[in-house]
Amino acid sequence: MQLSTLNKPLVTLAALGFFVGAIWSFKNAKKSNRKEQTAVFMPKISKATHRISNPESSFAPKIERPPSESAMFGASQKISHDQAEEWLARHGRDAASLLAAFRAMNDTNYLNEAMAAFPNDPRVELAVLSRDEFSAERRKWLDLFKKSSPDNSLANYLSAQDYFKNGQTAEAVQELLSANGKIAVR
Repeated sequence: MQLSTLNKPLVTLAALGFFVGAIWSFKNAKKSNRKEQTAVFMPKISKATHRISNPESSFAPKIERPPSESAMFGASQKISHDQAEEWLARHGRDAASLLAAFRAMNDTNYLNEAMAAFPNDPRVELAVLSRDEFSAERRKWLDLFKKSSPDNSLANYLSAQDYFKNGQTAEAVQELLSANGKIAVR
């Protein structure tokens, strides 16, 4: 049986539609199958115990969540002055231990001691610059930080910020240009 000239395009179009529909159906079946598989293995988090578990899966791992950052560094975990002094005696009162005591107790006496003993330590300089208490000496500490960390762009950015605050736009732009190409320490 011969098809007429009008029926040939219709049959071709119907066959093309059938194949497109079959391919579309096949792809959607794969997506829904993946969703079903994912749903079976999705962990559920219990708010009461902070455990991750999946009751549908017998091999799901039981993972303990770490304590929150506020629990680790909360205000209730301050140390006493005697504990800080004991710890400093064991660690030699170096720049890092003085800064640790300063941060643990928020006692600027430890920062002042670090400033006097280690003025060329970039960690001490950054700690000083992060406080607003030393605004009269800020330019001095910015210059020390730039000198002790010549490859650190943070020193230039902090200096530019200070220049902008003081209305010295040309100096601020120069600092920003100097920071270009340096490594920013995180």
